[in-house]
Amino acid sequence: MIRGFWQSRLAVYGSVAAAVVFSLAVWIYDKGKPVYIPVIAIILVTGLCLAAGQIAAKIIADCMNTRCLSLLHVELDPEAFLRVYEKVPGLLKKGSKEYVLSCAYLAQGYAAIGEYDRAIDALCPDYFGGKGENQALKGLYFYSLASYALSGQRLEEAQKAMEGLRQVAEDSRKQNPKLSQNMEESLLQCQNRLACFKGESVDPQWLKIQLKNVPFALKRLEILEILVRQEMAEGNKKEALRWLDEMEKQSGKTCYRKRAGKLRDDVCK
Repeated sequence: MIRGFWQSRLAVYGSVAAAVVFSLAVWIYDKGKPVYIPVIAIILVTGLCLAAGQIAAKIIADCMNTRCLSLLHVELDPEAFLRVYEKVPGLLKKGSKEYVLSCAYLAQGYAAIGEYDRAIDALCPDYFGGKGENQALKGLYFYSLASYALSGQRLEEAQKAMEGLRQVAEDSRKQNPKLSQNMEESLLQCQNRLACFKGESVDPQWLKIQLKNVPFALKRLEILEILVRQEMAEGNKKEALRWLDEMEKQSGKTCYRKRAGKLRDDVCK
């Protein structure tokens, strides 16, 4: 992520400048001594400066990335997140793990303001296939694709993405059981959303358990919307309004506030 933020790039440039300054100082100080002495000293000083710069830059980049993501997932202010993060993927090396992750984060920002087509377009599928592919990133891609397609009412596309997510869960079952379990839970959530949008029954008890355990606010909002729609379908106005109150309370500045408002209008008709 170092390339993605000017603060971390500045740390790298600073380390290069420091290496030049210290190298000149060593050369001047060791003037008159055998050449190999200042050369060895300069190599050591340069290596230390550049290594320190890379470490500092990585720490700064990680902190900046975390700060940006907190705007989205903690403060629930996707527009503020996008203002800072929209240019980040373009600054990173394409095809790298950091690039794929940054594209996924950017897509989350677009989805949080309700621009699901842009969210899908922002995702990066090119990292997959071939030997040694990253199953965690592959699962993130298919879950994100399914989630945004469902939100945009692109149900056929969502079903295809869910098949990919199911395959990741199966492929990871032996080597990475925890990842497989996470993918299966994400798949179940997508299946419940799909059923809800198709007017079929969902598993409210499982959803309520997930609502308590899921650490991500945007995922909780997805679950809350399913619960609202399910209660509406069953004619339980009081319960639907209760879940709507919770949805509005947790929606922050995301598109879920408007979605909740539209659902409330439907409930109160």
